[in-house]
Amino acid sequence: MVDNRIYRIIDANINRAREGLRVIEESFRFVFEKKEIADKLRSIRHEISRIPLLLRTPFTCLLSSRESQKDVGSKRKEKKRSNLQEIISSNFSRVEESVRVLEEYSRLLNPKATPKIKKIRFDLYDLQKYIQLSLYRKNLASRLGLYIITDKKIAGKSNEQIVKEALKGGADTIQLRDKDLSYKKLLVEAKKIRKIIPENKAIFIVNDNVDVALCSGADGVHLGKDDMPVKEARKILGEDKIIGVSCDNIREAEKAEKDGADYISLGPVFPTDTKKDVPSPLGVKVIKEAKRKISIPIVAIGGINESNIRSVLNAGADSVAVISAVLKSDNINLKTASIKTTFSKLLKM
Repeated sequence: MVDNRIYRIIDANINRAREGLRVIEESFRFVFEKKEIADKLRSIRHEISRIPLLLRTPFTCLLSSRESQKDVGSKRKEKKRSNLQEIISSNFSRVEESVRVLEEYSRLLNPKATPKIKKIRFDLYDLQKYIQLSLYRKNLASRLGLYIITDKKIAGKSNEQIVKEALKGGADTIQLRDKDLSYKKLLVEAKKIRKIIPENKAIFIVNDNVDVALCSGADGVHLGKDDMPVKEARKILGEDKIIGVSCDNIREAEKAEKDGADYISLGPVFPTDTKKDVPSPLGVKVIKEAKRKISIPIVAIGGINESNIRSVLNAGADSVAVISAVLKSDNINLKTASIKTTFSKLLKM
């Protein structure tokens, strides 16, 4: 004879787990519109609904044991949530704890069901890792803002000096780009810059080199057309680093998003002499079109300065990459600050 209080525990934790999963599932259906993830969450929710069958426990026994008004934890105050990430994180914890309770008490009702419930728990751990790191990257990519790319030749200064001055001016993202350095020297340079850029203050991206990005502790890597494919870069970097991809047309932008890029740079928007053999200027219309077809952030690049930044942002760019307009200035700090002020004002309009 099973103690009725055991049924009460089973009932409460099945409900708790299903409710928590539904909260997470709804965010991916209606906020992020990620059908694949929503479907995975729904599948696990249905598995949890079938746990009474695994435990050979009639649903009527669970209902009969339910005494919601007597639950001593029902009046416990919930912590405040300030964003979707906190809601998702707290509900994953709720679900995983509940499934662990179900796993333990299954040993009393039907030990043969325990391994199946344990599998549900470990599936949840894997899904939580994928989801929460994806959200972390999404949040990081949404903060790219004023994106400064280093170039010693243009600036006539070291990468370190460029970074220090740009940070003082309020740069949101710094990309280390130095085609002249060997792998070893680039890694040394990247580690120095990682120390200069405080984490959570500005985003640090390494151009081209996936290994250097990983070993230096950078926030991510930016890949060109001839660099490693996004899917291969992700295998090396893991799920907590962002990956940007250079694109000069809509087809490439769509492919980059499909392959798993966290953002794209699109350009050149205007004429530029920063790099050799660049395509003809695309104009701002390409930004408008890309904005309709992809959901990841767009960093506009190529000939952007204070006089044309408004048209770029009005077209839908989420971020702007600036090189010559800042690096050719005698005072990188002040020039960065000036462009940042313009950028910030336009975003608020």
